[in-house]
Amino acid sequence: SLSARPGNRETRSIAIGSVSLLHVPQSQLPDSEGQKALSDQTVDGHNQVQSLKEQPHITPGKYEGGFKIWECTYDLLHYLSENKSILRGKRVLDLGCGAGILGIYALQACGARSVIFHDYNESVLQECTFANCEVNKV
Repeated sequence: SLSARPGNRETRSIAIGSVSLLHVPQSQLPDSEGQKALSDQTVDGHNQVQSLKEQPHITPGKYEGGFKIWECTYDLLHYLSENKSILRGKRVLDLGCGAGILGIYALQACGARSVIFHDYNESVLQECTFANCEVNKV
């Protein structure tokens, strides 16, 4: 579902059992240099953006990286929804956090003591992770 939030941000809801998390859709985030960060990078002679373009669930010519909620996030959310106690009272590192959905869920639904959100791309943290933490009040 889509709704308006404080600061004129639209959000979408992700329901995991009885818990509903909000996230700011990628379309509501500002374009950033971080999204263009891989445009000139190559590894072993292969352009990284070109490699991403070959995947059908990727927007051609646009670095999505942490700005996209990947399918594996939903798999991990499902796992955590059935195993909440493994994070209760723990300090959690959400490595490659992107949107931060897993860390937010760890705090809100699993009773994690704290979460450190980490992503290689600083603009993902500033523009996406922090926005999602704000709309979820964590």
